[in-house]
Amino acid sequence: MVCALTFENGSVHFKSKFVSSKHRQEEAEKQTLLYTGQMGTRPYGVLSTSLTTIRSLLTGQFPKIKFRNPSNTNVFFWGGKLLTCYETGIPHCLDAFTLETLGPETLGGNLHLHCLAAHFRIDSENWVCFFFALFPFKSECIL
Repeated sequence: MVCALTFENGSVHFKSKFVSSKHRQEEAEKQTLLYTGQMGTRPYGVLSTSLTTIRSLLTGQFPKIKFRNPSNTNVFFWGGKLLTCYETGIPHCLDAFTLETLGPETLGGNLHLHCLAAHFRIDSENWVCFFFALFPFKSECIL
């Protein structure tokens, strides 16, 4: 969720919207969790998840993890765009006034790992923004 405070004629206005990522849309449509959250939420019970993990390890494969991209860790205005970020997903571009989700943002196709870190540093002297990406176990974190 992204929140905005605006000030107009001595009044404060508040608005908020959930980032409408592909994963959020799919889960809203099915009205259930479909993707694993990085902080422990699981779409299936602990027993089912454990059995799937054990099966994967016994066959010598990494478990296929489908992480949700809520695009909710950080938001910033850069290059004329309001961007939301999450550690293991594509950032999303929002309308700066309405907070409506405009869609995934690949920064001109420059996100080769299909992820952008949510924690960044800005070099204000050279007007450069530094990021790094995390792509754990080649999990499915695209979009």
